Amino acid sequence: MGNAQEAARAGAQAIDVDAYRADGTVRLQPDQARVLAHRYLATNGDAGTVTVTDQTVTVAITVQQPTQLLQVAGLDTLTVTGAGTARPRHGVDTPGQ
Repeated sequence: MGNAQEAARAGAQAIDVDAYRADGTVRLQPDQARVLAHRYLATNGDAGTVTVTDQTVTVAITVQQPTQLLQVAGLDTLTVTGAGTARPRHGVDTPGQ
C-alpha cells in the first residue's frame, strides 16, 4: 500500500543533524521520525503502527476499502493491509540506491 511506504519515507527524513555534522553519521531521531510518519498517515485519514530504529522506519496500516461491484454480493468493504520501510541515505546519486 502506497500510503504506508510514503509515511515511512516521511519519517526517514528525521535525520539526527547533530550526529551528521559531528562526524557524518546518518541516523534517525526516532521520536521525530514517528511524529512525521504518523502526521503523514493522518493527512490521508489513515492510522497505523510506526516502528523506528536509528536506521529504519517501518509503517504498517490496515484500512477498510469500500467496494463497488462486490456490493451486489453483499460485500461492502474489504480490509486491506500494507507496509513500507525506509532508511535515511547519504549521497544517493543513482536510482535504486
